[in-house]
Amino acid sequence: GSSSTMLKTIAALALLVSVAASLRVTLRVYAGTEDPSWELAPETAIALRNMLATYSPPAALSHIMGYTGFEVEGTLVLGSADMEMLLLRSAPAGLLPRGVVAHVRARIAELPRNNAPRFPISPFNTSVRAVCTANVVGPDTVPVYDPQTDDRGCFIQECSNNNCYNYANDIVTNTFAQPGRGTGHKWVSDNCSSVTTAAKSDGLVWAGTTLPTSAPAHGHYVAMLIWPETNFHWIRMDANNYWSHKPGQTPVRNTDDDGKVITDPSKANFAPWTQFCGYFTTVPSAVKIS
Repeated sequence: GSSSTMLKTIAALALLVSVAASLRVTLRVYAGTEDPSWELAPETAIALRNMLATYSPPAALSHIMGYTGFEVEGTLVLGSADMEMLLLRSAPAGLLPRGVVAHVRARIAELPRNNAPRFPISPFNTSVRAVCTANVVGPDTVPVYDPQTDDRGCFIQECSNNNCYNYANDIVTNTFAQPGRGTGHKWVSDNCSSVTTAAKSDGLVWAGTTLPTSAPAHGHYVAMLIWPETNFHWIRMDANNYWSHKPGQTPVRNTDDDGKVITDPSKANFAPWTQFCGYFTTVPSAVKIS
């Protein structure tokens, strides 16, 4: 299926583990900043190879926010608690904040919910080739939800290089844009105040905490949430008055973590991004993000 086009086959990974001197692992967990990654020690790689013999990757995800598995040289490892704990324990000391480790452990231990949403791993046609080398800036009108055409399809093609802040502003930079970095005032703390100050520096305009019900005079609305002391997340209001978002290096989505369409960002489930900060307006041609 579509997941096999994005992820290498398990057989290929097992072969890679058996011959590679070092393997890189990425923990898929953040929305605003790049996911943590590290090199696996040889003994961990050998243990992983033995476990891969009986592993089959998941057909879908039950979460899109927070922990969604480990990626080992392009292959998703999820749904195998032993392998996941092996990879979690392999992280270098101090790399992962304690709150992130606790979150990942809780997710690994989570029992499958009977009515859990089934999110496709790769929901879009990834064979579309677009020119995404320079900044691709969306219109100053309210964006239409259609990742295949939005910014020429570059949020699909350059998925791993553009984050929630890129998508919310409707600007592809391929730099995993950080609030304030484009204007020399990058955010310093994972809280509403610091990220708000940084976003204002980039040209976003604070619009309060009341849910917008129609388009602004210029640009479009975005909203910001915080995983307390850990990470930020941005979402945007589309022309249909629903909201959509791009969690970190993963695909664009138009639902929350319960699989529900988003009508009110302050009430939707983006856990562990549980703190709602408020709304802003952004005008793609006027803001400066990088």
